[in-house]
Amino acid sequence: MTIAHPSNASKKISAIVCIQIGIILVSFIILESIESQKVFLGNAVNMAGKNRYYAMLLLNEVKNEYIGGKITGEPTSVLEAYDRNLQLLKNGGIEDGVHLSSLPNKFTAQWNDIYDTFLKYKKA
Repeated sequence: MTIAHPSNASKKISAIVCIQIGIILVSFIILESIESQKVFLGNAVNMAGKNRYYAMLLLNEVKNEYIGGKITGEPTSVLEAYDRNLQLLKNGGIEDGVHLSSLPNKFTAQWNDIYDTFLKYKKA
């Protein structure tokens, strides 16, 4: 009957422990990456919601102007904010402490359609 040498057994245990630590670290890195992608997606959804808000403000300003109501704000400042927000959605960046990644290339055609419509509206 042979008895394993103590240093040989401790080397094997150390190797197993190191492998387990490596697996745990890789798992945390993968989870962090997935979570950060979700944060960027959530930020993009929030910015798109801001666009809906700007569109509503602009619509109310134009409506108030045409029906003779009292103008409560500055329509051109809303247009400028809307334009900045559209550019931020396409190019990415940081606004109000919120980091936003740039728009993926597969959505560029749709963004161009939206921006062209915005430019037509802005000229009118």
